Amino acid sequence: MIKKIPILIIAVILASLSIALVLVGLFGQHSFRLNDEYYNNSEQINITSEEYNKLIDDKKSFILFIDQTNCITANGLRDMFNRFTTEHPIQILRIMWPETAETNLRDSVHYFPSVVLINNGKIVDALQADSDEYTKYYNSYDDFSGWLTKNIVF
Repeated sequence: MIKKIPILIIAVILASLSIALVLVGLFGQHSFRLNDEYYNNSEQINITSEEYNKLIDDKKSFILFIDQTNCITANGLRDMFNRFTTEHPIQILRIMWPETAETNLRDSVHYFPSVVLINNGKIVDALQADSDEYTKYYNSYDDFSGWLTKNIVF
């Protein structure tokens, strides 16, 4: 009987640790809230590299669209953003690809167009145009919308 008690205690501890690890795995990636000024406004605002760098220095949380003129894929993303901001009135910041040369964006995003999620001045996720993993977000509004609503608090 005495030997069963330590085994029971160890089993309870291991079960508790297992449950804790599962919960951390399920809830480890948290959505975040944009800064208040980006809510209740469906505009897409063009910004420069200087403005972007200031937002990063100020530790702002926002959605950034890296765009390129005359790009068919970028046109599709623009259409999805227009639909998304009609359903969820948030402001999207837009920077043109050449402007990203003077930012930290090219360390994380090598191809455009892209959508970058920035929380407290740090890039937390970005659609990668060269990755099969992200293809569905470029091709399906429902997947694109789901990705945004999973990551951003509305």
